Amino acid sequence: MALLKRRLQGFTLIELMIVVAIIGILFAIALPNYFQNVQEGRRVDVQQFLLQQVAGLERQYSRLGQYPNSNAITADDYYSFYYALVDSDSSTFILKAIPNGSSSQGSDKCGTLSINHRGITTPTSDDCWR
Repeated sequence: MALLKRRLQGFTLIELMIVVAIIGILFAIALPNYFQNVQEGRRVDVQQFLLQQVAGLERQYSRLGQYPNSNAITADDYYSFYYALVDSDSSTFILKAIPNGSSSQGSDKCGTLSINHRGITTPTSDDCWR
């Protein structure tokens, strides 16, 4: 009877391996989704930045009748920015955000985001511009 009352404490190796396997499966599912959401969040941030720049350019156009020859936009950790006048009379422009290849945005499915003076955006996919 004394042997039956003695109770073993702790976990077996099988129980620990099952827990480790479950945690591994959860990480395998959750981690890619997390990184995708971070990437999408950065894309939305840069879209807002581009739209703010366009609003500033439009304000200048309404005051002076032309867009500026240059626009000092500094790059951040994830994107480089490009601004150019399309024609010689300074009435059209294009503004681009180019993901840095060395950052996590380098693998973004949308790639380079651009907007012009008419508000036309590329890429045209609904997933890229919301």
